[in-house]
Amino acid sequence: MSCIGVLHPQSGGAVVHLEGLLDDGEADRLASVIVGLRDDGPVAVDLHDAQAVQDHALVRLARALAAAACRYRIVGISGHHSRLLRYVGLAGVQSARAPADDT
Repeated sequence: MSCIGVLHPQSGGAVVHLEGLLDDGEADRLASVIVGLRDDGPVAVDLHDAQAVQDHALVRLARALAAAACRYRIVGISGHHSRLLRYVGLAGVQSARAPADDT
């Protein structure tokens, strides 16, 4: 099981940090945590320390958050994953990729 951490910066909102593997089960667990935080303001989903991000799990997470009307952005994903989110119609997702991985 991966580790999920939540920080509440003074500027508002929340940062949800994942360490480990983002698979379908973790995507569901992460979405549940984020949906629970949506009243706190925008949520940054930090995947910089994820050891692996499965394509279908990332799409599953983004769709769940969009369906729940969460204000969020995903950071720490590769260029490939940023393009994937655009291809499946989640271009409204604010994402920032990890600078070292553009595969």
